[in-house]
Amino acid sequence: MVRQADGKKHSGAFSWVRDAWKVKRRHPPVGSNRDLALLLTRFLVLLTMIIAALMVQTGLLLEGVSLISAAFAGFWVVFLTALYILWERLPLDVVRGALFMALALCQVRWASAWLILDPREVPVATIASLLYTPMLLMIIGLMEGQRRGVIIGITIAVFMAVTAQFGSMRPEMSEVALNDPRVGTLIFLLISVYVFIQNAWSAQQTVLEERGIQAALLQARANSDPLTGLLNRRGMDIAVTGWLTRREPFGVLLIDIDHFKQLNDSLGHTLGDQAIKLVTRTISESIRDNDVAGRWGG
Repeated sequence: MVRQADGKKHSGAFSWVRDAWKVKRRHPPVGSNRDLALLLTRFLVLLTMIIAALMVQTGLLLEGVSLISAAFAGFWVVFLTALYILWERLPLDVVRGALFMALALCQVRWASAWLILDPREVPVATIASLLYTPMLLMIIGLMEGQRRGVIIGITIAVFMAVTAQFGSMRPEMSEVALNDPRVGTLIFLLISVYVFIQNAWSAQQTVLEERGIQAALLQARANSDPLTGLLNRRGMDIAVTGWLTRREPFGVLLIDIDHFKQLNDSLGHTLGDQAIKLVTRTISESIRDNDVAGRWGG
């Protein structure tokens, strides 16, 4: 069962699709893990580049390999090699675009083999698509978050199933024993089960992410002064303890507002609070980025 952001649960065979759709939007998306997605993407690029190069070599040595298969493998080698070499210089949007492009090309390869090309192309295209599509869906789900991951995964499952269903009706498919109308249903179930597992994983990430945000907010409130927003005495103690533990050199400067009690007694606490905020703003604008300001108080 997938937990919604509001904590409610729904029963039903496809409730996980509805729950994923209702997850609140945030940037980066809820349930995303882009660091892990980028790591897996680079590994997939390297792995696929090696496999594509081996397929090109095999195609040159074996007879009967179609020109389309050889050209597709050759394109993958060039595309993935360029992507791997330029990886460190590419912005996130380019990597995302490359992922979607790779997924689209896999589907073009799948559809062309089932609907247009010689039936002997179908087994090779099927193996390649069932190998790369789940990996791409996993990475896209990690990068795009739970909602988009489910939508993209179900869309791909329907497309591949419908394509295989119509492709299996071609009379020449009997040559490769793929003229069974149940193939489309099987493909849909395989991809859907994978999307379900991926969604369950993303849902757990969402729960952990929400709890982490709540813990961070609670910690910030516990360690911050409500009037100024600076660290309170407890927060300053944590900061100083950290410096001592790491043996980092530091200095402490204590600042006191002169005649502050007289100001409070004569003009009231409201004006006194404004004076504290003014001093806080002045100090915050004067310190360096790696300095820490806090209100000792009391």
